[in-house]
Amino acid sequence: MAAVTTAVCLLAAGLATIVLAWNELTCDVVVDPGPARAAPPSVCDFVSAIGGIVAFLGIAALVGGAAVLWALRGREVRAGSHDGWRWSLAITFVVGALVLITRIPSETCGSGFSPSFGLCIDATGGGRDDATSWVWAKTIGALATPVIGFGLVARRRLIALAIPLTVVTWTAGIGWLLLDTIG
Repeated sequence: MAAVTTAVCLLAAGLATIVLAWNELTCDVVVDPGPARAAPPSVCDFVSAIGGIVAFLGIAALVGGAAVLWALRGREVRAGSHDGWRWSLAITFVVGALVLITRIPSETCGSGFSPSFGLCIDATGGGRDDATSWVWAKTIGALATPVIGFGLVARRRLIALAIPLTVVTWTAGIGWLLLDTIG
């Protein structure tokens, strides 16, 4: 089951990456806020190149997921079998969780303020306050993630908890990354 979960996570991420990269590949990017609402050709060259690289990463994830499923064909499921797929499940969890941690802002402000250089600046009145730093929480999360992944997710007895935890973590991390970058 850990192998199937790993394959499904890779397939879903690959497909989502390709779908979201389509906008960049076709250069359907709104750059000019004027009446034309289109990107100049020079920007399209750059954006299409980035979209192509991202699409290739999506294809690689699709191929990886398909390869995992192909490797599983004809294998019977037995208790006490090979442990390698539990480690791939742990790696999938760790990657998803670390990506999720990068999506959390390092500094936050209250409503009506925007963080800039460690300050919360009021958009209307110009008032300034110190931003709340979340670097400590991100550091603890980054240190705890491998411990959780390789210490708990990879455990045979916790596989019923590890699979949904990995799927949620991977989906949240990779999904948020894709939406922030190319979505």
